[in-house]
Amino acid sequence: MGDSLALRLVAILFPIFGIVAAGYFYARHHKPEMAVANRLNMDVFVPALVFAAMAGKSFDLAAFAPLALGGFLVLASCGLLAWPIAKLLGIHPKIPDEKEGTKVAVKCDMCKDIKEGPVCVRACPVGAALRVALTPGPVRRARCHRLQ
Repeated sequence: MGDSLALRLVAILFPIFGIVAAGYFYARHHKPEMAVANRLNMDVFVPALVFAAMAGKSFDLAAFAPLALGGFLVLASCGLLAWPIAKLLGIHPKIPDEKEGTKVAVKCDMCKDIKEGPVCVRACPVGAALRVALTPGPVRRARCHRLQ
């Protein structure tokens, strides 16, 4: 019986590890761009997999009503607790609209010692981020202006 179980495990796991190994060595050799594949997986295939798994099962709404109510209460209480704490700390939940001309970006200080400047400013895809006018507070904020 032990040999049969070991053979079944190898028969199940070997193809998985083989595919992972092949993908690893292919990626090391060819350096493929995976952003599109990752977005496709997360936006299409994962929801389709969840839907397919749930579509095959029966669902009794009355049996799960307490769970749904509990989930709603947890989420609502988190928001109701966070609102006065944010007000107390001076964190404003509203970000200015595009009509107002500027947006507020929260930025860390992990790359403050880099002489070329913050990585997020250099990596901004539209050249819109510029670190100016830091405001005091528990979270350091910088205004982002579009560079012309």
